[in-house]
Amino acid sequence: MLFITCIVSRVFTSIFYIEDIDSLRFALSLNDYDISKLQPHFPGYFVHHIIIKPIYLLTSNIGLSFSIVGGFSIYICIVYILKIFSISLKSKEGIFISFFIFFNPLIWLMSNRYMPDIAGLAVLSLSFYYIYIPKNNHILGPLTFGLLSGLRLSYIPFLLFPILKSFKENPFKNKFILMFVFGIFIWLTPLILLTGINDFFGIALNQTNGHFNDFGGTIISNNNFTDRGIHFFRSIWADGMGGYTQGRSIFSLMISALLSFFLIIIFISRKKLYEKNVFKILFASIIIYSIWIFFFQNIIYKSRHILPIILFLIPVLILSVFHFNEMNKKIRVFLLSLFLILQGILTVILSIQHKEPSSIHQVKEFISNSSNTTTIVSIPLINFYLKTHGISSNFIDIDDQNSENKIQLKNDHNNIILIGEFLNVIENKKQYSKSDTTFYHNPYVNKMWSEIKVYTLSEKK
Repeated sequence: MLFITCIVSRVFTSIFYIEDIDSLRFALSLNDYDISKLQPHFPGYFVHHIIIKPIYLLTSNIGLSFSIVGGFSIYICIVYILKIFSISLKSKEGIFISFFIFFNPLIWLMSNRYMPDIAGLAVLSLSFYYIYIPKNNHILGPLTFGLLSGLRLSYIPFLLFPILKSFKENPFKNKFILMFVFGIFIWLTPLILLTGINDFFGIALNQTNGHFNDFGGTIISNNNFTDRGIHFFRSIWADGMGGYTQGRSIFSLMISALLSFFLIIIFISRKKLYEKNVFKILFASIIIYSIWIFFFQNIIYKSRHILPIILFLIPVLILSVFHFNEMNKKIRVFLLSLFLILQGILTVILSIQHKEPSSIHQVKEFISNSSNTTTIVSIPLINFYLKTHGISSNFIDIDDQNSENKIQLKNDHNNIILIGEFLNVIENKKQYSKSDTTFYHNPYVNKMWSEIKVYTLSEKK
């Protein structure tokens, strides 16, 4: 029943449009897998492609394919989180953990996105379990760890502490290393054969350099520590757990009150929790992973990077409340149930909003219906999105990293659409009259381009 419910619920909330540039690359890869075209971007997520491609061939539907994989991944997450903490699905703790994962807003939204993050989260939980269990950690632990690197490479730091600890304590070190190499071999070999060894390593070097030094949103390209700290906390609090920030609904305010109370209980119970070995390993993993994403992932615009923290925070929260003996059992169940109901309502609302077109898709529809458009001026990513959706116009790219470079519109540039707040880069804008339209979607559905202003420019007569 759990398996069926996970699949059906995600299929029911499938989306059937391309909501952002990352989703576009994964959608394109289903028909033309080619990392040289960034379809998808490096490192290629070949394990995810192997999983989803047969489903896509059966359904011929991108949205359904990603939702089916998302639903199955949620099921794996629930099963293995319960295994990690040795909790029965039929117990009260097991039921609450299952429902909290099932109805978590960020996990639900990401299970419908055209992205591999939730599949990566499933393999992460599965790998953590097999690394942690001694009888399996010399075969299945390193094997799944190697596979994870071909599914969600950025999740690898989460497992560094348990995998090194497991290797150190393992008497079968040669077998351990062999299985790890085999896990990488499974996905890396066909990827290199498809791409070509020279092209593969060229792409790897360029994309790695780009991620850390240019477009990856790391501390190198965005070194405002305060801003990164605020967004890191907000991603966990608001996006991950449905907590309140300015402008959110009363549901979020009530969730925040309960969440604050639960966090106090976690703090009070920390010594008792830390006595158990699994919590020691888990807390070390969360700290290492938090440092990794704070410095080397785009936490400003992409809250999905905190998914592993949210997944493992849920059982910590539930178990802390259940082991807090100072609280009456009925009150404990009531408060957890109230939190679950409120968060469930919020998640359903966000999932319904998710089915509505994102800002960039609205812009695409707006331009498609503007028959007189001859020139589109925007950043390369937006122009690429529009081109792949069949928009045929004269495209001019704006360098948003260096916006002092002015653009002189030519006399034959009539019926111009400028996408984004880039009026300052138009050298001769006084020659044009303008009107503007703003397209918007809820940023708690997707932070990427949640508000886009579009200017329509026409030459003054």
